[in-house]
Amino acid sequence: MAELDMKHPVKVDANKTPTVDYAIGDVLSDIYIDPEKERAALRKFDIYVFPVSVIFIVLASLDRNNLGNARVFGLEEDLGLHDRQFGTINTLSSVCTILFELPWVLAVRHFGARAALGTAFISWSACTIGTAFITNYGQAIAVRMLLNTAEAGLAQGFAFLFSTIYPRELIGKRVMSTNLAQCISGAFGGLFAYGVQTMGTRNGLAAWRWLFIVEFCFTIFVGGIG
Repeated sequence: MAELDMKHPVKVDANKTPTVDYAIGDVLSDIYIDPEKERAALRKFDIYVFPVSVIFIVLASLDRNNLGNARVFGLEEDLGLHDRQFGTINTLSSVCTILFELPWVLAVRHFGARAALGTAFISWSACTIGTAFITNYGQAIAVRMLLNTAEAGLAQGFAFLFSTIYPRELIGKRVMSTNLAQCISGAFGGLFAYGVQTMGTRNGLAAWRWLFIVEFCFTIFVGGIG
């Protein structure tokens, strides 16, 4: 006979692994999760979801941070920026990042990660290629604000996604991928920019413009697979 502990709704049976009863009204169901199958499922998420989160955040960080590299390559001179205009572009872009973090997380929750994060990916990729063809201060502000808006909730969206997949004790390592991805971007972003700079002016386009064109091609290929 199975014994029922009234304080904790767990059936104890000598011939069966304990299961937990969840009762609502007259509805009673036994839920048993096989530990081996659970580990196998989580391994699949580690193989298919976790790497994509790292790749997306690395690409987003590259696209966002390369504006500073473009400045070194002559962006300010070509656009006629002066005084604190470059700093204003960065400031307004950062405001968009702060304002749109929560809306993107809500979008992931409501529409699902595939739709929300996929839309963010396409949007910031379009803004990246758009940066290559800006010609004045106003266009620079608009395109970079849109880019930061698209990227705003990326890390937070993946963190929310992980919270719906992994047990509490396993979430921390996956969320930490945000910091790992940003470190990777910082380590190789300058090297990538230097490689593009050596191209010089090609087909009438300055090196800083090629930086965003090459970056767009790389992002749309690798991120599209993700």
